[in-house]
Amino acid sequence: VCVCMCVYVCVCVCVLCLFVLLIHFVFDLKFDRGEGAIRAGGGAWAKKEQAQEDQYFRKLNAEQLKHLHDHHEEEIQHHVDAIKHHQEAIDRHKKKIEDSKKHSN
Repeated sequence: VCVCMCVYVCVCVCVLCLFVLLIHFVFDLKFDRGEGAIRAGGGAWAKKEQAQEDQYFRKLNAEQLKHLHDHHEEEIQHHVDAIKHHQEAIDRHKKKIEDSKKHSN
């Protein structure tokens, strides 16, 4: 069950990463820096628009990175918990083996 869960989680992380890359690709195609009537005219308005657009994409990128970071932290905690669970199972089985050896002697 834990192996299936780990595989499922890894697949989810890969899908999330691909989704983030797709978003970046779509935004790069949709918001080409060379287009726009105001920007084509140049001047202060074009600089202001460029700065606002840059700020928007920096904020979007920061949000995506934070979400990805949080997701990785959750993944790490999940795996730490799974390791603890598996270690407890190993210890139980070792104790059963020791007990059966004591009873057989």
